Amino acid sequence: MGLLPAIGASGRGAPAWWSWAGANRHEDLSHVQRMPETRKSQKLALIALPAILLPFVIRTAVVEGGRHPANPKCSTIGIVYARC
Repeated sequence: MGLLPAIGASGRGAPAWWSWAGANRHEDLSHVQRMPETRKSQKLALIALPAILLPFVIRTAVVEGGRHPANPKCSTIGIVYARC
């Protein structure tokens, strides 16, 4: 596999970005709000933290649980984690 998926994604994404950037280059952005203040962005990061940590929780459980990770084990962890 190597870099082939990255090259393919870049090859597909570049023309889409190029056409978007060309069409919107002179768009008036004065009505767009700036990034939220630090307190609000910290609150949003705290809300997103469980979703960010879930892959690490599953990976730790798989590594500590034995040599052969089981799909039911991973999905059960995700379901229980989502219910908490």
